[in-house]
Amino acid sequence: MTNHDRFKAWVGWPSGAADMLRNWAMHPLVIAGQVAGVAAMSGAEIHFALAPEWRCRAITRRTTRAFLAPLLAIRGYLTTRAFNPSAAQRRFLYRLGFATTWIGGMVEHFMLCKIPFEKRN
Repeated sequence: MTNHDRFKAWVGWPSGAADMLRNWAMHPLVIAGQVAGVAAMSGAEIHFALAPEWRCRAITRRTTRAFLAPLLAIRGYLTTRAFNPSAAQRRFLYRLGFATTWIGGMVEHFMLCKIPFEKRN
């Protein structure tokens, strides 16, 4: 299974949505030798999908920092967007350090400018 296939399956998109990812770079999150998640990136925009068996256990401070640091370094920031996000989705993005940049209709745009979970003074 390719990382494109994993991403589509774990996000639950219909097969017709697959074409949207054709030119996106896929970055696997490997934990204990298994692909636990995949980040899809186009420019600075990132979207992430986790394998069902890794949900609620793959996103730790250490793995998140190690995974996002090289992706953040590509452009110096990351962006994402969510269609009509729930409060839980917003809380998750805010915990990672994303900030809302603007809202256009039902789409909210977010930006991350530093590695998540930095130690505070």
